[in-house]
Amino acid sequence: MSLSPHPIDREKKLRRDLLRLVLRDTLTSSGIPAGWLAAVIVHTQQQDGTMAFQIRMLVHCVEPELLQQLCAIQQHAEQRLLEIEPNARQWFAGFLWKLSPPSAQPPAALPGPSYWSKLVKAMRARDIAAGRVKPTREELEQELERTRAELGARDFEATEPFDPSQPAPLGLN
Repeated sequence: MSLSPHPIDREKKLRRDLLRLVLRDTLTSSGIPAGWLAAVIVHTQQQDGTMAFQIRMLVHCVEPELLQQLCAIQQHAEQRLLEIEPNARQWFAGFLWKLSPPSAQPPAALPGPSYWSKLVKAMRARDIAAGRVKPTREELEQELERTRAELGARDFEATEPFDPSQPAPLGLN
C-alpha cells in the first residue's frame, strides 16, 4: 500500500515550486549573473497567525548597478507570480532582502548628514522635473531667486507696461 502525500503538503510543494520557477525566470530573463543573488523560500507564520511563503533573497554582489535594480527584480517576480497565480496574495508574504557581500570586500565608509541632505534635495528636484510631485510655493520662489541671480534681476524688470491684448482678426472674407 502506497501513501500519497497529504493534499496540504502537495499544495505547499506546488507553491514552493511556482516561486522557484518565477525566481528562475526573473533572474535568467534579466541576465543577472549567477552567484550575485541567492534565494531561500521559507514557509513562515505571519503576525496574524496564518502561514505564508516568503522569499529571502541574499545579495552577494553589492555593485551599485545591481542594488539600484532590486526593486525592479522584486516587482517583476511579483507580477509574474500574480499572472500565473492570481490568488498568490493569500499565501505569499513577499520578499526579505539581506545584503551579504563577500568578506574580502572592504566596507565603504558611511557618509555624513550633508550627503543625505543633498541626496534628498536631488531626489525632490528629480521628482518635480518628472512631474511626480508639485513644487511648494517656497521651492518655486527659491527657483525664481536662483534664476534671477543667474540671469540678472534686470531681465525680469519690465521697463514699460504691457499693452492689453486684443484678439487678432481671422482674415476671413
